[in-house]
Amino acid sequence: MRRKRALSICTTLLIVLLTIVGCGKKEDMTGKWVYTEEETGKTVTMELFSDGTGVYSEEDWLPYSCEWSTEKGKFKLEVDTGIFGKISRTIDYELDGDKLVFTDDGEIDTFYRE
Repeated sequence: MRRKRALSICTTLLIVLLTIVGCGKKEDMTGKWVYTEEETGKTVTMELFSDGTGVYSEEDWLPYSCEWSTEKGKFKLEVDTGIFGKISRTIDYELDGDKLVFTDDGEIDTFYRE
């Protein structure tokens, strides 16, 4: 009887734990993100949509369509520049509310959600 009760309690705890982990908060990367370069004041804008597409633009460039994804702390961005082809980058990132920090070879760029 004790063994059956202990097994029942363990099973219940396992189900509760899996439910909590499964319902964990998913990062919301969607929205408009803006980075301003300190030295020049030049801005970079990324608008990320929930379907993995978006729009990428730098101050002096036309806006370009892009695709994005995240996996295990890595952010992948593929920008379609038209006649110049696609440019793809994968970099480390951290999302903290409305602050998105990219780290690439020691260089840190911080984007803010508008």
